[in-house]
Amino acid sequence: MQTNDHDLLQQSILGSLLSWPEEIDKVSSVLNRLDFTKESYRDVFQYLVKNDGGDLVTVSTALKGKVKVEDLCTWVGHEVTSAFLPRYCQQLKEISRKIQISDAARQVSLMFEESTSAEMLDKLEVITTSITGKASREPIESSVLVTDAARRLKTRYKNRGEIQGVPFGYRQPGREG
Repeated sequence: MQTNDHDLLQQSILGSLLSWPEEIDKVSSVLNRLDFTKESYRDVFQYLVKNDGGDLVTVSTALKGKVKVEDLCTWVGHEVTSAFLPRYCQQLKEISRKIQISDAARQVSLMFEESTSAEMLDKLEVITTSITGKASREPIESSVLVTDAARRLKTRYKNRGEIQGVPFGYRQPGREG
């Protein structure tokens, strides 16, 4: 099976999360399930985020028929050091947004003949908002919000004093180091 650069990037991120589950919160603060192009990548990412990680056997068993343990082993072989992981996540996010913008342009262009310019602008606004994540018109189930908040609080408690999110090299005021 031939792997293109985009697949390799996604596999490297997932392989890194399989090896270092402590990086899941940092990665999930940048990426979401839809940033991955293949359903198998999306399923693995979602499983790892929901379960705070997992080993090769656990993930392949839980996602039986969706991903093979051999594929997971290959992905782990592509893992990157945590120093490069933020850059890889930003690269994947950029590619994902470009794909989403291209899809949005295609959707709006298909509306050209049967829609008014106002309808096209409304559709474009909805799509742009969904890509940038600045506002959501879709309600989110409270159970999803509570589960996510509990997971984040648990991780923050466990990692007290450590940088949360992606480090940028700036020191916090009043902290030495």
